[in-house]
Order: sequence, then C-alpha cells, then structure tokens
Amino acid sequence: MNWSVLKQKWFWNVRGGFNQEEIRYVDPAAHLNEFSRAINFQSEVELGFIITRQLKVMSQIAWYDGQAKAPSYPKLVDQQQISMGAKLIWEGKKWYVNGAIRQGYFDGKAIPFLPALSMRYQFLASLSARADISKVYRVPTLNDRFWVPGGNKNLKPENGFSSSFGLAWNQNFNNVSVGVSAGIF
Repeated sequence: MNWSVLKQKWFWNVRGGFNQEEIRYVDPAAHLNEFSRAINFQSEVELGFIITRQLKVMSQIAWYDGQAKAPSYPKLVDQQQISMGAKLIWEGKKWYVNGAIRQGYFDGKAIPFLPALSMRYQFLASLSARADISKVYRVPTLNDRFWVPGGNKNLKPENGFSSSFGLAWNQNFNNVSVGVSAGIF
C-alpha cells in the first residue's frame, strides 16, 4: 500500500505492507519434516522539501516487525527494527549527488550510525558513470538465529563498508530503450 502527496515545495509518502509465508521443509537425511509460518509487517513515512529545482531534503522513519513459529524454534520468535534517516539530494545538469544518514534500533538496541554517499556524472546523453560508498550493517534473520539445524541465537550482526563504481550506456531507438552497464564492487 502506498499513499503519496506532492505539492509544489514539499511531498510525503506513506508506505505499508504485510507478508505471510508458510513453508514445509522436508529433509529425509536430517529427519526433518517441518511446517513454519512467518508474518512480517513494514511501514515507512517519508517527508521531503524541494528547496530549489536542484536541491531536495528528505527525512524518513521506518518500522519493521517480523514473527515466526516453527517446531524447531523454541517458541514464537519476534524481532523489531525502527530507523530514522535524512537525505540531501542535489541534481544538476550533469551531476547527481545523494548524501544520506540513518540511525536505527534493533530489538531495543542501537544500530551504528550509517552514512552513505552516491554520485553520478552524465558524460553524454547516453553515457554516465556512478560511484557509491556506504557503511553497512546487517542484523541476523530469524532463520539465522533459530533454525534447526544451523541457527545460532547468539549470532552477532555484521557490519562493514560497501563501495561500487560503474558505467552505464542507455539509448532510445523509436519506442525501445536499450541499456548496458558494468560495475565494480
């Protein structure tokens, strides 16, 4: 579900979703025949201001709740995450620059501060280059923590840095768009 409002100098989006999945996992070698059910709720609110034709400022708050039940889980397990962020976007004739920050909480504990920077330069109408760098953080999923065999309820989150660089060529031929891109991660 998505609801958006766009005015001349500001905009906002409200998004929400619900997902329920059911899986039967069968592994004769491990003597497993299990039925599991997972339910996920997600919502996000975004508010943005158009400062000039080239400059936008956006803020966001997002919430996630996941619940799962399986015979191999010790009980109904649940994990929640909430995050807040801000983004500054500048878009010129040839340059696009996006700087973002995010702070979140997972099951009541603070997640590290996460900055990100993304840039794109348009060499020609059909040729552009892009570069991205960000600090990343991944919390373990419910299966990472509780699935039997192999889950570890004491598993720690992962963190690091991500960067990429790429070139893209896009061309329109009548009503057909053709694109090719290559990147290094």
